[in-house]
Order: sequence, then structure tokens, then C-alpha cells
Amino acid sequence: MADVQDQFSALLETLASPDNEARNRGEEQYNAIPIDQRLNLLLGSIETSSSTTLRAFAAILLRRLLTNSWEVFAVSPMETQNMFKAKLLELLKRESDESARKKLSDTVSEVARNLQDGEGNMNWDELLKFMFNCCNTGTAQHKESALSILNSVPDIFGSAQQNYMGLIKEMLFASLNDPDNPNVRFAAIRATCAFLTGLEEDEAKRSFTDFLKPMLKGVEDCVVAEDDDGPLKSFVELAEKLPKFLRPGLDQLMEFALRVIANTNFADNWRQLVLELVITICEAAPAMIRKKDKYIAPMVVQMLQMMTDLEDEENWAMEDEVEDVDSDENCVAAEAALDRLACSLGGKMVMPHIIQAVPPMLQSKEWKHRYAGLMAYPPVRRAARKQWKRIYRVL
Repeated sequence: MADVQDQFSALLETLASPDNEARNRGEEQYNAIPIDQRLNLLLGSIETSSSTTLRAFAAILLRRLLTNSWEVFAVSPMETQNMFKAKLLELLKRESDESARKKLSDTVSEVARNLQDGEGNMNWDELLKFMFNCCNTGTAQHKESALSILNSVPDIFGSAQQNYMGLIKEMLFASLNDPDNPNVRFAAIRATCAFLTGLEEDEAKRSFTDFLKPMLKGVEDCVVAEDDDGPLKSFVELAEKLPKFLRPGLDQLMEFALRVIANTNFADNWRQLVLELVITICEAAPAMIRKKDKYIAPMVVQMLQMMTDLEDEENWAMEDEVEDVDSDENCVAAEAALDRLACSLGGKMVMPHIIQAVPPMLQSKEWKHRYAGLMAYPPVRRAARKQWKRIYRVL
């Protein structure tokens, strides 16, 4: 068996070869192996290989194979399935490489997803126990793995979720407040956001209000670190689906967001993502923002300022064709955000701030400010046609 496993590991290296001919031959050999054997051989490579790259690659292939050929695994003897699942959890727990561990977590998530039946039952009790143990007594890496699985399969507890709710809350709250491991806190934000979006908004507000403070602190930490944008993206999704859950922390969130958007020391992609969070809240809960109208003026000002972020091109007048501005440029993102802000809150809320901010821009000696001022009118005009006559007189 060892010889077969060694040969298969060599085949995996061929599949990763930059040589097209060698890789094509390897793919033919790989696909010729019966699926049930491939499943075991891939699991064996994860267990025996000393190469972290090969272990991660084997985990990716294993997940794909389970996704595309689940029925083969599903009809195997129950004893075989149980041994396979037990080995998978064992390998995940002992994996020391971050990349390989993440790929293994994804594979475990794929198995869990497929083990859920149509009635919401989760047929892998050992996994649930594994997750709780990892978060309660495991290392930081084990906690990240458990939270990653919950993020991927937020309905993993199925019909028994209410029975586990106390343990779930304890697991997530402790992870959100982990004093020593920011990666655990970031993973907990992603998992908590995924879990909350599966709840009714009233239930989320009633049962998880005390989670908002550490979640906001974690999002702030991830933005300041400018490393992992996953927590912030998860928060955008949460804002879209459960905006009213954020109401108790809205002041803290808006004040921090406006500071980040205004701070040019942050990378553009981070400023734009924070701007996306703000606009998503405006679109999902416009009434909530209208009641906090003190933030509308600074939002408009910051968007107009970002719209002035244009590059000088000395020879632009001599070019036959004008190139489109990249969609990831600050000016494009800000103009789109202003359009969405006006459409969500309404012209009456946005137009007064446009009237106040734009005329000085049109009189500026800087062409970028004049350009941004002119470009501010079309999106707002669409949302505030009744107020346009007043703008026209100002112009």
C-alpha cells in the first residue's frame, strides 16, 4: 500500500507541473483511477506527505472530488464513511500549515454540507463536538478551523440549532473577545456574521445585541491592520441583510467609517470597501440613516473629495480616443456611491448638501475639483428631479 501511496503522491506532483504535456498525462492517469480509490489516496497523501504544498493541493482535489462525485461516497459502507470522516477531523486537528489547514477546513465543510438531509438534520455529530472542543479548549489554530467551518456552513446545526444555541453563543462570544489572537477574532466576525444572516432580524437583535460591540471593535482592528478584509466584507453582507441589528452601534460605526474614508493613508481598496459598507447601510435602512442626518453632510463631502482623486495626463488633449477610467479608481467608486446615496435617501436629504458643497468646487482653480463638481450633478439629478430647478438657478 505504501508503494501505491508513494506513486500517487508522485502523480500529484505531476499534476502541479508547469509542463503542459506532463500535466496532461498526469490528468489522464488521475482520472483513470476509480473515484472511491482516489478519495482514499488523496486522504492518504494529506496524512503522509511532508510537503505542505502537496497536502494543500491534495485537500483541494479531495474537496472537488467530493463536490462532483458525492454519490460515490454516499453509497459506500457506513463504516467506511465513518472512518473517512474521523480521519479527516484527525488530519485537520494536527495540520500545522496555515494554507493546508484552511484547505482542509474547506473540505470538512463540503462533507458537512452534503451530510445535511432535507429535513435540516446534521448527520455528523462528531463534527459538532469537534467544533465546540476546538473553540473551548483548542489552540488558536483549532479555533480558526472551527470558525471557518461555521462560516462556510452557518446552518450546520440544522434542526437542532435551538438546542445548541447556548453553546453557539458561548463559542462565538468567547472567540470575538479573544485577548491574544486577532486572527481568532477576525474568524469569529466572519462566522458570527454568517450565522446571524440565517436568523430573523428580530431574533438577532433580541439574542445577539451584546455581540455588536466586540464585532465592531474587531472590524476596526482589521481595517487598521489592512491585512485581512474578510471581516469587513462579512460586515457588508450583514449590513445588507440585517441593517437594524447595527442600530445600537451605528454612531460608532459611522464615525469610524468616515475617518477611514477621509484618511488617504489607507489603501484605496480599504477606503472603498468602508465606503461600500456605509452605502449598503443607507440602501438597506434609509429611514435609520435619515434619523441620523448629521452624517449625511460629511458623507457627501467625503464622496466629493474622493471624486477629485484624478490623475493628470499631460497629452490627453492630443489623444484620438479617450480611455475609460478603471472601475476600481476612487473617483469612479465615489461617483457611484453618491448616486446610490441619493437614490436611497432621496433628493430632499442629499440635495441641500450638494447645493452647499458643489458651487465652491466649480469656482476652484483646480480642474479636478471643477470636474468632480460637474460630475456630482447627474447622479443626484436622477434622484432629485423636483429639486433640480433650484440647483439650476444656483448654477
